[in-house]
Amino acid sequence: MTHWFHRNPLKATAPVSFSFYGVAASPAANKICNDLKAARARLLEMFTDPTCNPEIMKNATDSYFSLLQGFIVSLDGTTQENKMRFIQNFKWTDTLQGNTPSAQQDAVFELVSMTFNVGLWYSKFASRLAGKENITETEAKEVHKSLRIAAGIFKHLKDAHIPRLITPAEKGRDLELRVIDTYIIQCQAEAQEVTIARAIELKHNASLIGALAFETANFYKKADHTLNSLEPDYTNKWRKYLQLKQAFYMAYAYCYNGQMLLASDKCGEAVRSLREAEKYYTKAESLCKEYRQTKGPGSTAKPSEQLFFTKLGGLIKNTLEKCERENGFIYFQKVPQDPPDLELKASYGLVEPIAFEFPSVSPQCTPEVYATFDLTKNHKDDKDVTQRTYLDGTNVSKQQEPKRIIHFASGETLEEESSDDEDQSVPHVKLFKVPVDTALLSWKAYAGFLWMQVVKKSLFTCDFLGGKLANLLGLNTAKYQYAVDEYLRKKNEHSEDKDVEEIPMKQMTDKQDLSLRNTEYGAINMTGMALQSSPCSTVPDSHHGTAGTHNASYTEDER
Repeated sequence: MTHWFHRNPLKATAPVSFSFYGVAASPAANKICNDLKAARARLLEMFTDPTCNPEIMKNATDSYFSLLQGFIVSLDGTTQENKMRFIQNFKWTDTLQGNTPSAQQDAVFELVSMTFNVGLWYSKFASRLAGKENITETEAKEVHKSLRIAAGIFKHLKDAHIPRLITPAEKGRDLELRVIDTYIIQCQAEAQEVTIARAIELKHNASLIGALAFETANFYKKADHTLNSLEPDYTNKWRKYLQLKQAFYMAYAYCYNGQMLLASDKCGEAVRSLREAEKYYTKAESLCKEYRQTKGPGSTAKPSEQLFFTKLGGLIKNTLEKCERENGFIYFQKVPQDPPDLELKASYGLVEPIAFEFPSVSPQCTPEVYATFDLTKNHKDDKDVTQRTYLDGTNVSKQQEPKRIIHFASGETLEEESSDDEDQSVPHVKLFKVPVDTALLSWKAYAGFLWMQVVKKSLFTCDFLGGKLANLLGLNTAKYQYAVDEYLRKKNEHSEDKDVEEIPMKQMTDKQDLSLRNTEYGAINMTGMALQSSPCSTVPDSHHGTAGTHNASYTEDER
């Protein structure tokens, strides 16, 4: 069932160092900052670790959130905001709008965004676990629980923390209420799918299965209507998934409603109910094809070819044939033109989110340690390589960094500076790389992925071996000729600047007719040369400063 669940990608984030130089004025405060950095990095690694399970994830989240709470919860016993809440800038992308980051200088924004990713991870874990061929009862319970936890996380963010943001979420962003509501409803509906599969496996009453299927279809219908006012370019694929799930479970509801009517000797109505189920099943097949062809995040597989889908088609066909056969031989009832109303109300199996709460503040974050954070000191955010932005969007500081540092064989280096145009461009955000899930790829895409991996590794290997061979043969020529030319040009300019600095000193010598070297006034150093006939002529040696100055001043007076 891996391809049966639509999953949007995880949110990506820029690295955060928590290096509050000068602000953290005590060893305990520095330790909190270092632990925050390590806990955040570990939690981000867990999102893409295939061996991670809910227990490991809970330990990682508790470790980070307990420390981060020290920057949010008031520790001085007052109702004022924590003074550390707005000290660090955080950047996160969206699950729907690609790599376009949102940035806020607010610890609550970090708390909400990271927790949102945790909720996505639980939903992805459930999808991955449900994809096993022979899933056990224990694993099915784990899938069910993980989806309820995810729904509880999204609900807690919506009710308690998203309203605390200073800057409201933009339309269509992850933290916008319509998007959050859709995630909550989807997780509840998918958890009920597990309940339905369990009820079918244990052959429960048809009325119970039909009622659960009808409630689940209504969940998906509500989620689809929640997204209909958002940008279609970002939500089309997601909405196709919700629509096909609604049609699929409406087919389930009418199928089991028909079985219930047949058991009540209402064979004519049963036939009409089964025909309605067949109509919804055909619609679901068409939506599966549209979902696969729609561009956007999500699976490119064929949901209509999954076992869970094809089994329903066979069930509807066999049940309809049975009802038509029984009606032709036994009941002879008229088949109504309108489908029967589904007066199904589930009283069992309905899913409610599991309540989620953040861990308490870490014991490291005491009022005494909190007091050692001195906000009056200058704070250099993330090594000053990125541009800090306050909540109003005002640029605070900007420093230019080298675009590239080139190392020469002689041991010298050349820094190539970024241009002003490049500095004005959108800042680059380092995003942690989410690995490709090959289970979601088609055979053609998977073959292309393997081919690209082989080509990349071959190029890297050739480049590495070529460099080693060049060193072995003594070929130490710089790799980039334009860089060598740039280096020589700067070196020549530097030497020309020195020559220009010497010119004023020489002009001063001409005016004063005095030697600036260690020679006496009026002395003549004319070894190997004839005196010039012009009086007061000075002939300095511009190339050899230690040779002295040939000065012929006052020679006529002495004669």
